[in-house]
Amino acid sequence: MTKLFAQHGAAKGKKIDNAFDNDRIQGVIMSPREEGIDTMISYFNNNNLLNKDNCLYDPQFYYSTYNTSLLKKLEELECYPQNVERKDWRKKAERLLNYFDSHVKQSEKFSNSIIVPGFHIDKLDWKLDYSLDIYSYFYEKYENKNQYLSLLISFSLFHSSSDVDEMIEEVIDSIPKEERNGIYLTICYESTSNNNYEDVDPENLANVLYFVHSLKKEGFRIIVGYTFINSLLFAMLECDIVSSGWFNTLRKFNKDRFEESDTFGRRKKRYTSIPLLTNITFDIINNFDNDLFIKCLSGTSFDEAVADDLESVSFVDLEQQYWEAINNCIRDINESNEKIEYTIELIKDAKELYSDILARNSSAVELCSRIKKASSHLDVWITAILLFKRRASIV
Repeated sequence: MTKLFAQHGAAKGKKIDNAFDNDRIQGVIMSPREEGIDTMISYFNNNNLLNKDNCLYDPQFYYSTYNTSLLKKLEELECYPQNVERKDWRKKAERLLNYFDSHVKQSEKFSNSIIVPGFHIDKLDWKLDYSLDIYSYFYEKYENKNQYLSLLISFSLFHSSSDVDEMIEEVIDSIPKEERNGIYLTICYESTSNNNYEDVDPENLANVLYFVHSLKKEGFRIIVGYTFINSLLFAMLECDIVSSGWFNTLRKFNKDRFEESDTFGRRKKRYTSIPLLTNITFDIINNFDNDLFIKCLSGTSFDEAVADDLESVSFVDLEQQYWEAINNCIRDINESNEKIEYTIELIKDAKELYSDILARNSSAVELCSRIKKASSHLDVWITAILLFKRRASIV
């Protein structure tokens, strides 16, 4: 059964509390990059909804190899290392070992689990080897064995099936069955001018699905961080947790980070439509006939307000509506006995609804172009799932 967690980030306010209060999320993954550790500890200790079973603490160790300008609050952390290089772990540098001790102590303030620090894997080299080595070090040294291997992997690395097979083999060979607890996987995507963040290479996506599926079969619990509407694809694979936040930066990881508004303009309001499987802008929805508009609603507690006066719905409301829509759909997938086929039918239904919308607006050339762009990921998803099924020999 897949659970939806909040991916913690900047401008938290009451977002997480409101989502918990209304059963839109089941947990949170805390980010020391976005908020000071003392503030997070105070928030955790004074929140009746958070406990050590529904909270995880992401070390975000991979930032230690990035430019220091990206560190933000990580700079304030006790012992957080900067400008980490290959030789640091090879020589078991004291600054790394001190940081690992500190990270375990910090994790224990929030969670019964430990996300083990790992590197950003952008090619098959020492970063994967050392991430696995650090996991083994943690398992041997620290008493708490409820540990998650942290893997931040570049999406481009999933283009080669042989590279994916090699990664799977390395993980399996490096971690004995009795030490396989879980994996915290984050995909790092390349910068793109495409506003449809779900529109990616289908072969790469198929290999991501295969990677997750294969490691689940080997006994790992899987958490996928920084997800968007594609969290439904990971629910389809029965991942334990998917996490997603309120800004695009918390829904799709990119080293350079996405802006929190559309390019050169104001942040646009978007409604999360499960029937369309799209986080769609209001200026597109406003062109729909009323009967089509009703068909696009997700069945959330915000739908009545959306139907009555679209523009009166706030960004804060829409952040909650996003979580509620995704969470409801994940629950439906959880209840299905044929999760892959159920998800394929969701995509086919969305394509059919989009076809109806395009047919009714055929004279509006620019609008149709925008609608096609908003729905382009649906073909990607269908192709990726079929490629994945073939590779995994799933009938």
